[in-house]
Amino acid sequence: MFNANIASGLKLSNGWRTGINIYVNGGQLTVQQQSNAYISSSLNVSKDIIKDKLTFSAFTNNPYKRYRVNTTNSFGPNFDRVSHDQQNFSSFGGSLSYKFGKLKESIKKNKRGINNDDVSN
Repeated sequence: MFNANIASGLKLSNGWRTGINIYVNGGQLTVQQQSNAYISSSLNVSKDIIKDKLTFSAFTNNPYKRYRVNTTNSFGPNFDRVSHDQQNFSSFGGSLSYKFGKLKESIKKNKRGINNDDVSN
């Protein structure tokens, strides 16, 4: 069994941002069961409408394939079973977010520290 995830984002001009995410699942193999592998992807884009206040975002997941078929093979000395199930795989959506208020104080660094002088002899 293995999983891998690759994500990348890009900040464009005029408040635009875009990103892509690719996920790979290598399936699963145990003593009596095996399941199929799959690849998933997502794309997103966002735009600052009012700088640092109002943002519109849109995304799509797996736009190339509407359904994913999960196949599971269970086996043993006295049985063999194959199971197929189908799930919705693609989706899309959007959001509008507004940030209220702002941080009134700057974040202060801790003035104290650890002085490790026990090895200086």
